[in-house]
Amino acid sequence: MTTQSTTTTTPPTLIEELAERTRLSGPQVAIAVGLVLILLLGGSVYLDGLRASPFQGYSWPDWWHVVRDELDRPAVIVYILFTYSVVKPSHDGAVEAFRALVAVGDGGFDRLVAEASRSTRRGEWLALGIGAAAGLWIHRPWNLPDPLLWMKGYALLTVMLMYGLIGWIIYVSLGGTQLLAELHHQPLNIDVFDPTPLEPIARAGLGISLAFIGGITLSVLFNPDPQDLTSVDGWVFYGASMLAAVLVFFLSMMSTHRVMAEAKEQKLKLVRRHLADAFEELLQRAAEARLQDMEALSDSITAWLAYEQRIKKAPTWPYTTDTLRNLLVSTVLPIGARAAKIILQLIT
Repeated sequence: MTTQSTTTTTPPTLIEELAERTRLSGPQVAIAVGLVLILLLGGSVYLDGLRASPFQGYSWPDWWHVVRDELDRPAVIVYILFTYSVVKPSHDGAVEAFRALVAVGDGGFDRLVAEASRSTRRGEWLALGIGAAAGLWIHRPWNLPDPLLWMKGYALLTVMLMYGLIGWIIYVSLGGTQLLAELHHQPLNIDVFDPTPLEPIARAGLGISLAFIGGITLSVLFNPDPQDLTSVDGWVFYGASMLAAVLVFFLSMMSTHRVMAEAKEQKLKLVRRHLADAFEELLQRAAEARLQDMEALSDSITAWLAYEQRIKKAPTWPYTTDTLRNLLVSTVLPIGARAAKIILQLIT
C-alpha cells in the first residue's frame, strides 16, 4: 500500500534555491535584503556628501528628497521577495490538492508535476536579465545629477534588481499558472457536494489578489505627487485596480470552476436520464392500470427529483465565504492608505 505523500514535488525556483543556501526563511531573506539596500543607500548618501557636500549647493531637505525618491525601489524589491515567500506555499498547496483528485499514485503524481512544470533555471536567468535590461532602458539611472556618483551606482543596482525581479516573478507566475492548468486537464475525481479538496486553489487565488492589492497600496505610499492623490482620475485608477484584483481572484479559479461545473453537469445528466426512464415507465404502468407498481415508482421519482435539486445547489466555485470576505475587506487597504496620506498632507 502506497503511503500518502504530504509534500509537493514542485521544483524549487532560483530565488528559493538561493534562499536555502543562506539557511534563512523567505521573509528573513526579504528583510535581510531590505536592510542591505538601506545600508547601501545610506553609504551612497554619505560618500556623495563627502564629494559634493550640502554646503556646495545641496541643502539637507534636497538630500532628503533624493533619498526619498530612491526608497521606492528597495521597497518594491523587498515586497516582491516577501510576497513570493508568502504566496508560494499557497500555490504549492493548490498543486498538492490535486494529489487526492488525480487518478494516479503518488509516484505518478510527482512525475506529472515534474513534467508539467514549465519553468527552467535558464528561463529564470533569462527573465532576470530581460527585466534588468528593460529597467535600464526605462529609467536610465545614469542621468542623475553629475555630483551624485555613488547615488548613480546605487540607482543602477536597484533598478536592475527591481526590474529583474519583476521579470522573474512574471516568468515563474506564468509557469505556475501553466502547471495548474495542466493538472486541471487530468481526469479528476470530484465530489460535487464537497468542494473542500479544491479550497486550496481558492486560497492560492486569494494570495495572488492580495499580492496585487499590496502592490497598489505600496504605490500609494510612495506616490510623491499630492495632486494625484486628490484627483478624480487617481480615485478612478485605484478603484479600477481594486476591481482588477477581484477579477484576478476569479480568473485564477476559472479552470477549477469549469471542472466543477462539468462534474455537476454530468451528475445532472445522469439523474435526468434516470428520471426520463422512470417517467416513461410510470406512463406505461398507468396505461396498464398497474396502480400498485405506480406508487413504488412514484416514490423513486420523488427521490430522484430531490437528488436533482441537491445537485443544482452544489457550488461550482471552490472559495468559502471567509475567503471572499477577506478579499473584499483587503480591497479597502489602498483606499485607506490614500485617504490617510491625504489627511497627513492636509495637517502638515
